[in-house]
Amino acid sequence: MKPIFIFSLPRAGSTLLQRLLNKSEKISTVPETWMFLHFLSFNKDLPTYSTYSSFHTKNAIDDFVQINVGKENFQDNLIEFFERTFIDAVGNNDYFLEKTPRNLIIHDEITSLYKDDAKYIYLLRNPISIALSMMNTWGGGHWNIYTFKQDFHYSINNLVAAVESSYQNKLVVSYENLVKNEAEEIKKISSYLDIDSNSLLSGELEVLQGRMGDPTGQIKYKKVDSSRADNWQNQIDTYAKQLFLRKLLKSIGEVNMESLGYNYSATRERIKKSGRFNIAAEIKDVLRYIYGCIYLRVQPFILRDIFLGKVKTALR
Repeated sequence: MKPIFIFSLPRAGSTLLQRLLNKSEKISTVPETWMFLHFLSFNKDLPTYSTYSSFHTKNAIDDFVQINVGKENFQDNLIEFFERTFIDAVGNNDYFLEKTPRNLIIHDEITSLYKDDAKYIYLLRNPISIALSMMNTWGGGHWNIYTFKQDFHYSINNLVAAVESSYQNKLVVSYENLVKNEAEEIKKISSYLDIDSNSLLSGELEVLQGRMGDPTGQIKYKKVDSSRADNWQNQIDTYAKQLFLRKLLKSIGEVNMESLGYNYSATRERIKKSGRFNIAAEIKDVLRYIYGCIYLRVQPFILRDIFLGKVKTALR
């Protein structure tokens, strides 16, 4: 069973693409496993906090693998473990489709593990459109991007590097093109995966059972909706959002935007408030932004767990 990895930021349309590919008889999938993050992030030099020392855990596993097992043997064992687990989950098939947006954080670990023994699809979407979708899906329409800082920092840089790389065994797909030119994009994807495109263009999209993935679109949409392609400008309903989204765009940078295929200046011009002025919404977005600044520096959920006695301390 060969894996297919969809690499994308959250809210970039990965669940839509997954549901489309799920129509193929050659492909099996589940909403999101998050397994690779757990098993491949132990040797990545990122700060991880837990009740045990993740820093010492990394050193111990590194020594064990290098001295007693060997890196190649360990990687072969990991591949076998993943394959057997996926077969137990969905049965044997040509492909298992893995879609977990945070896999971008460990992109290099995944591609180093599988090399040419996997298929890699990179799904792009305008980052400002993604930010607005995050607010609408998980923030009640108000500013909440502070909870997705890792996506606009680690993940987007990894996505840009992968898209710009000279690696040949990959396919880059734009969400906007996918929903506007479904048939054309499906043929391109089908050719890359060597599957029948007709099966992907017929029938309704199946709902994938599980708590992870798109919590709204799966229920609302049973087919690709071209009206969702590029309508994000109308969702900027406060001057606060306009200001904060422009700051977000600046932090992403012109080079990264252009590398992903989106015009920086044109995107900035489109970040303008629309609709009627609502003082309550303005205040709420400003308060959310201030709270986000505090949240990123204090991490209140850790303090809450310490206060409630759920954890006595957190170690790196």
